[in-house]
Amino acid sequence: MSNIRVTYSGLIAFVIGLLSVGTGLVFTLIITRRLAPEEFGTWALIGTMISYFLISEAIIDFWTFRQVVRGEKVGKTSLFSSALFSLASIPLYMILAFIISDQSKVDFNILVLGFILLPVYFLSQALTQINSAFQPQKTSYSLMIFEISKIPTALSFVYFLDLGVIGAIIAILIAYIIK
Repeated sequence: MSNIRVTYSGLIAFVIGLLSVGTGLVFTLIITRRLAPEEFGTWALIGTMISYFLISEAIIDFWTFRQVVRGEKVGKTSLFSSALFSLASIPLYMILAFIISDQSKVDFNILVLGFILLPVYFLSQALTQINSAFQPQKTSYSLMIFEISKIPTALSFVYFLDLGVIGAIIAILIAYIIK
């Protein structure tokens, strides 16, 4: 692991972290300005629901990073496990969406659409951990690509096309794919 440049990686992570605060603020402004209060609540609810399922990904991420740094070839296993966890999470997400929409006035179809973010979140996290073990600065570059790409996608789908929560979901999905 002698090719890891700690100071360079730390500086890049710091600068890109500051950039992501700014782009996150712009994204939030776009979302809050264009979504009705009910839609914004639905957007926040989808994010909360997804975060419950991402807890299981932390187990894979922790061990992936450790094993890759030790020189073991666990990258494919990590990606496969993340894909498997994401696929197993989808039926559970659907059940949760049904329960929540039944107990509230949230549109079930929009909650169901949020499931498309689960696989990209899981796989993105796995790829980030694999990459962090080799060249940590590249994970910062991918974060920068994600943060910068979510602004034009949000402008396109939420602001100009006025797709509401569906547009926000599509914008994040596309930004993760670009990442």
